Amino acid sequence: MPIINKLSGVEGVLEYLKKLIDNKIVDGILIPKLNSAKDNYIQTLVSSSKLLDNCNPFAPVIPVQTGRIAKNLTFTDSGKKLLIIAKPCEIKAIIELTKFKQVNLENCYLFAVDCAGTYEVNDFNEILKNNKDYIDNYPYNYANGKIEPIENYSFRKSCYICDKPAINQEVVD
Repeated sequence: MPIINKLSGVEGVLEYLKKLIDNKIVDGILIPKLNSAKDNYIQTLVSSSKLLDNCNPFAPVIPVQTGRIAKNLTFTDSGKKLLIIAKPCEIKAIIELTKFKQVNLENCYLFAVDCAGTYEVNDFNEILKNNKDYIDNYPYNYANGKIEPIENYSFRKSCYICDKPAINQEVVD
């Protein structure tokens, strides 16, 4: 039986994630969270469902590659179950790091979000200040096939050569 019946955008995903923590399925979630200055998102390790406010798994920015964070979080086995939320390119990096024994996924779950492209941190900072509606609607726009960057901005160069904005479901949990 599913934890919740219907997911809808950021709110639906956050509701699902809160249930994962509250039901002790995971001990922590690595997720993009709006920083205290409210001018950008940074991957944050959240261990309480109350701390999931201001999180957005779809935030189109990668301030630090999640593979690097996963490497640091899994260097020693804490015995805690961790859910890592990342974009397909970051999941691929995590998988590659496991091959070199730099990431240990024994107590980790991988949750991939489809990606239409990401912005450089400074550009995203400006977008967040001036176009909050764009960020709030980003997952809906992507689902409806609107995957162009916002006017006067462009995605990171590596996003234009990406041929896999969604990941093979066999790779993630």
